[in-house]
Amino acid sequence: MAAKVLVVDDEPAVRFTLREVLVERGHTVVEAASGAAALDLLEGVSAAVTDLAMPGMDGLALLAAIRDKDPSLPVILLTAHGSEKVAVQAMKAGAYDYAAKPFDIDEIVTVVERALEARALRTAARHLGARLNFDETSRLLALCGFLSNPTVASRTGTTLHLSNQLRAERSHRELRLSLHSQSSPK
Repeated sequence: MAAKVLVVDDEPAVRFTLREVLVERGHTVVEAASGAAALDLLEGVSAAVTDLAMPGMDGLALLAAIRDKDPSLPVILLTAHGSEKVAVQAMKAGAYDYAAKPFDIDEIVTVVERALEARALRTAARHLGARLNFDETSRLLALCGFLSNPTVASRTGTTLHLSNQLRAERSHRELRLSLHSQSSPK
């Protein structure tokens, strides 16, 4: 699935590497050297990868600004080794995921692909929800784990697949947060 990915880093070499790898996999990449510049490039973007430590607007401030403009846009943070505590903070603030620098190319590509898939599934759920009546929408939300203790009718096909994908994404995020909370010094 080809998508438009925003890459934000004050280091040109990092932007170059990410651009080359993502373009090789069929994506369109837009780049910014700062958080402020990135905010002007959000139109049509399906995921963002940003450095945490940048002059001016840092990655956490950019994350907050992106969440204000588009809460469903997955943001992946790149952190320097040893800043896992800040990465956990970012996850709690709504980051989709993070990768430590220096990052493994295959790992970052996997994280970006997963973020793009999650965005596509959320968009599909939103469009499907718009076509359903209130009871059907409630069942869909329940299947996706967004409602607690509902009476859920048995559903099959795309809705069930969508539900399983969204649950897996949420479980993955919760596991990473849990593991890093346990490994962070208190």
